[in-house]
Amino acid sequence: MNPNLHQLQGSLTTGFIDQAHDSIRSFRPELLLNDKFTGKKVLTTIEQELRNCDEFFFSVAFITTSGIASLKQTLKELEDRKIPGKILASQYLNFTQPEALRWLLNFDNIELKIVTDGDFHSKGYIFRKGNFYNLIIGSSNLTASALSLNKEWNLKVTAMDASELIAQSVDSFNAEFAAATEVDATWITTYDLYYRSQMERSQIRQRIKSGYDSFRKNGGKVGRKNGFTKDKETLLNQHKDIVKYLRQGQSVRNTMKLTGKSSGTVQKIKGLIV
Repeated sequence: MNPNLHQLQGSLTTGFIDQAHDSIRSFRPELLLNDKFTGKKVLTTIEQELRNCDEFFFSVAFITTSGIASLKQTLKELEDRKIPGKILASQYLNFTQPEALRWLLNFDNIELKIVTDGDFHSKGYIFRKGNFYNLIIGSSNLTASALSLNKEWNLKVTAMDASELIAQSVDSFNAEFAAATEVDATWITTYDLYYRSQMERSQIRQRIKSGYDSFRKNGGKVGRKNGFTKDKETLLNQHKDIVKYLRQGQSVRNTMKLTGKSSGTVQKIKGLIV
């Protein structure tokens, strides 16, 4: 029997059947966490796997400049050694940062694609070394917070290239990668414009909410003043469309559809013209 295969079987026994079973640690299944008390980071394992692999595949929903910065030196080492990699990102929620994609385009050894529609939200990292694969699947996106700070759960498992798990994982990645959009400088420029406009809208909403909350916190009142009411003539003039349809014999429901106004408003005007 292949000695590595024997070691893998022993490590799987330790990880899935009996933790007291003696085996080598590198092949054991492992839960990867960020723990500020012990200093453990998901990033540490990702870096180790990258440095040891012959090929790598990332499938992540979100990529940020902070995430790429965390791995930049390691990725440069792989480029120098001509270790190929494929990275699949997502435009889901437009969270992935354009600048992070630009950084990745600078690596000659990395093929970069992005899923532009649907709710693509995977977080998987695959590393091949010879005929062995290490697979990390869990909650960590390619961001500095997810790799080093956030409470994340990721499971790392080792399997042979002929295993069902690896066949499923690699086939799924390849299918998604083939269907995705190739990322180039032109695509990023277009995406960057949309990304910036979305960020500006978000910032405006945040400023409005902050001002509203501050106003309320300082005793400000919103809405109509107490005791304020509109007289009958004002209301009828304001809602002439409702008056017209009701006098034509239209029902409340139809009048709502025709005017786009609420049931309460239509009912109020109906009460005034009866």
